[in-house]
Amino acid sequence: ILGRMADMLGLNGYTPSTLAVNGGGPALVSSNHPLIKVNPSGYVKFNPIPWEPVDLNVVKEINKATEVGSNVLSEVWAEKMFQALNENSLLYEELSGTSLNNEFPTETLGKQMKTIAQLIKTRGIRNVDRDLFYARLSGFDTHGAQEGALSNRLRTVNGALSAFVREMKSQQVWDSVTVVFVSEFGRTLRANTGNGSDHAWGGN
Repeated sequence: ILGRMADMLGLNGYTPSTLAVNGGGPALVSSNHPLIKVNPSGYVKFNPIPWEPVDLNVVKEINKATEVGSNVLSEVWAEKMFQALNENSLLYEELSGTSLNNEFPTETLGKQMKTIAQLIKTRGIRNVDRDLFYARLSGFDTHGAQEGALSNRLRTVNGALSAFVREMKSQQVWDSVTVVFVSEFGRTLRANTGNGSDHAWGGN
């Protein structure tokens, strides 16, 4: 769905970008805009091996495809390779130097929302005016002892989202941000014998 939204935004004169900080590939698949995945635990520079430095000029020379006899596969490979190297260099430099005004929780969703906040702050240097992000939190499949588990999950959501809202307001972009929560399936309205809930569908 988000990928199709990006395509429509592009067709209407916007410059969108699709980014996932935890999974999200299928939701962000776009016909015209490449998916960028960013690790919320820290963005890694291309081949960061201190004992074996890599000359990117050599990598580019090996992978270029602008020669007589180049085929479609080699041209696409070269294009995507160069694009990935350029995006990696840009994001690594920008995210490494981007500071935020608010503290975020250190648990998984907090890290994801912090990374999204950093990416939003770099939208100018990335030359985009519409970002579509995907974050994910598991642990809601509560077949037993739902009250405690759900309470913990919602506290996690509340902490991460509260920090994100504060940061967006600090960046003065909160009025331009939309947050959507989606679940992959519903739960039964009545508890099971283990004080949990089972998989369900509309009205059940």
